[in-house]
Amino acid sequence: MTYVCYIYYDYRKEFNVEMKKIFPKRNDTITYAKSLADEDEDYDVQYVHHGGQHYDSQVKDSVYSRVAVDHVKTHLKKPIESRKGMYIVYYYIHVFEFRDVSD
Repeated sequence: MTYVCYIYYDYRKEFNVEMKKIFPKRNDTITYAKSLADEDEDYDVQYVHHGGQHYDSQVKDSVYSRVAVDHVKTHLKKPIESRKGMYIVYYYIHVFEFRDVSD
């Protein structure tokens, strides 16, 4: 199983996602996510119905941003004429596509 740590911004119902890192192990992903989180002040601001299945918390120094951890499924998109390379598709309530930027 592969896991992704990402930040989602839900300010005024504008839902934007920033992928941070992909990990093969759940615990490593959660440890990384916790390093980005401010768990002491978690206002649970979620204008859209969303939350990480494995982890979800307030981002440090941000009221409208949250860091989350979920499963990912990797595959090559087809047709390849318009988009080349590997994409990461995240399935939960919505479907998001990310370019694979893992190192």
